Amino acid sequence: MKKLLGIKDLYQAHSGKVSDKWTIYLNEYEDKLKQYQKLPIKFFEIGVLNGGSLEIFSKYFSDAELILGCDIDPKCKELRFNQPNIKLVVGDVNNEAIKKEIIKYSIEFINSLCFIRKKPSK
Repeated sequence: MKKLLGIKDLYQAHSGKVSDKWTIYLNEYEDKLKQYQKLPIKFFEIGVLNGGSLEIFSKYFSDAELILGCDIDPKCKELRFNQPNIKLVVGDVNNEAIKKEIIKYSIEFINSLCFIRKKPSK
């Protein structure tokens, strides 16, 4: 069985788009997210900057159905990803049109948020 890499390992080995996360966040991400690593989740990140974190999360959640990012910076429209499960919405998440676009990618996303808040049963 292939050993799963942690977020810190993936972050340190990453060579794609820049990801600018503080090291302290990586420990928290690992602690909160490791139980979902092999599940077919839908993951949403607000504020993706250069898109590197989306690439890292796509590797970390290798079975994820969707890695969705949203950023208000219009420069993010230029970002392109090789991973088919990464999608990006550019705009303010408080704008109704942007909210609809986010939901368009995964109508079940709201239900997934409820799932993530609960610990999976063993």
